[in-house]
Amino acid sequence: MAGVLFDSAIRRKLEGPLSVTLLLRVARPKHTKLEYPKPDIDNYSKSVLDALTGYAWVDDSQVINLKATKSWSHPGESGAIKVLIESAA
Repeated sequence: MAGVLFDSAIRRKLEGPLSVTLLLRVARPKHTKLEYPKPDIDNYSKSVLDALTGYAWVDDSQVINLKATKSWSHPGESGAIKVLIESAA
């Protein structure tokens, strides 16, 4: 099964074990002393997995592999979340 980039429409809930990659781009404020965006990466990840439960898959317990990367967006760009879902079978 090829990966599904979440911008594509999901026509049915995915079944079986899944591998998920999250690319989290957080909008950078005009002024910040923070080296890394807040909140914590685990909070973003949990929110995305919970939001996709019942839509992309039946239950987020199907996700057996998770990779998440968090970074600032480029100045002037809005934040974005990209999700790649692949079969882990």
